[in-house]
Amino acid sequence: MKATLPDGKSLEFSKGETALDVAKRIGERLAGAAVACRINGELKDIDTPLAADCKFSVVTWKDAEGKEVFWHSASHVMAKAVKRLYPGTKLTIGPPVEEGFYYDFDSEHNFTPEDFAKIEAEFAKIVKDDEKFERSELGTKEAKELFGKIHENYKVEMITELEGMGEHKVSIYRTGADFVDMCRGPHLPSTGKLKAFKIMKNAGAYWHGDINNKMLQRLYALAYPEKKMMDERMKFLEEAEKRDHRKLGRELGIFMTHEWALPGSPFFLNNGAVIYHELQKFMREEYLKRGYQEVITPQMFKKKLCETSCHWEHYR
Repeated sequence: MKATLPDGKSLEFSKGETALDVAKRIGERLAGAAVACRINGELKDIDTPLAADCKFSVVTWKDAEGKEVFWHSASHVMAKAVKRLYPGTKLTIGPPVEEGFYYDFDSEHNFTPEDFAKIEAEFAKIVKDDEKFERSELGTKEAKELFGKIHENYKVEMITELEGMGEHKVSIYRTGADFVDMCRGPHLPSTGKLKAFKIMKNAGAYWHGDINNKMLQRLYALAYPEKKMMDERMKFLEEAEKRDHRKLGRELGIFMTHEWALPGSPFFLNNGAVIYHELQKFMREEYLKRGYQEVITPQMFKKKLCETSCHWEHYR
């Protein structure tokens, strides 16, 4: 059997060998950097057994998909750390986002920034143990029984929703003997690759984004394969904070905010008014150059407009 690589070359492999075995034949350094792979275009765990001829490529941190796999794996480890420290906490979802990831928890413990260091320390222990991410597939009935026994009612609800969509199987990932989560994957081969981790902030989030549901606790975090990457990111965020328009607006006397004003509706001070009028002047000149005509629309509308734009739920 053979695996065809992106450059058109092919590598022979035997039945039962894994994607990682093929990656090692390409190069030990590439295999060491692998976080996942693509088999016939489908994203898979790097330890997936190969059973037939296929198109094959290795996914690393440098790939956008690799970062998603990395951060999704880190969210599982953060969830495990939280469960260890705060027994009884229930899991919901923990996806990767544009830069990092989050996990939403239903916990009697109210998370504060003072808890972050404890969670980070527990995370580091799990990384040091280099626990494997072990995937398995279960029928939905068996999966509901599994999560029901450990009182993960949100997972049971999610599986029930999948059944309603016609799904009959779900995949789960175990990390060590004391943690299991429902997830499509793929994930890192083991926790040891998560060299740097930091919780950035906590926030509230409604289950399914519905204000009629319970308010959950969300932890946002970052994780990287090298400590220097974390250092660089933190330096970037520190510099960005210095240039935050909210901070500069106050310091330069451009605008102020007030509790009576809607979000995004500042009171422009004198310096801000000067900038505002100069921008208006510039825009009007550009409109005329390009043949546009100016109109003036109402500043207040009936709530129907906000309902149509889906803003009403956020402001009522």
